[in-house]
Order: sequence, then structure tokens, then C-alpha cells
Amino acid sequence: MLGFQINNWLTRGDQQMSTGYIQWKSVCYTALARARDKATSMKHYQPRDLTPEQNVEISNSILYAIYGDVRLQNTMKQAQNFSFGIGKDGFYNKTNVLTW
Repeated sequence: MLGFQINNWLTRGDQQMSTGYIQWKSVCYTALARARDKATSMKHYQPRDLTPEQNVEISNSILYAIYGDVRLQNTMKQAQNFSFGIGKDGFYNKTNVLTW
């Protein structure tokens, strides 16, 4: 059985932009119905600054359509990677199912 860890993100806002909050468990599931016996590992990595290429990509995203260049120009933007499942277990290749 996997032990679940709760992860939290809390962003800091200023007078123009509000704070944000997200919370999740470090687990994914090998079936559409989420149950402990269908749980498998998941790993998240520390946020990191965007590369110049990622900054270009994000500038064409819905984020900019909603908030605009002016509000996001001086906003810190970072990326984070997630790895799902156990390496080389072959489960996803057999089933094409993985739920977070």
C-alpha cells in the first residue's frame, strides 16, 4: 500500500493579482475509478524558471488572452514536471489508462 502525501502550492499576489492555491496527493491511479488498490507512484519535481523558449510558448497561451501582457509582464512564471507510475512496469503501454 502506498503512503499518500498532501502537496500544497500557494502563490503570493499583490494589489493587482490575487493569490492562488492548489493541493493534491502524490498518487495516480491505474484505473478510471480511483481506489487505493489501483494506486501507483507519482513524483513531482521542484518548480523551475522557464527557458526562453517556454516564455515564448506561454506568451501565446490562454493565460495571456485572459490577463494580458501588461499584468503578466512582471509576474514570475515557472514550470514543474510530474512523473506518473513506476518506470518500466509496462502498465500504461498495456492499458493506456492513467488517472491523476
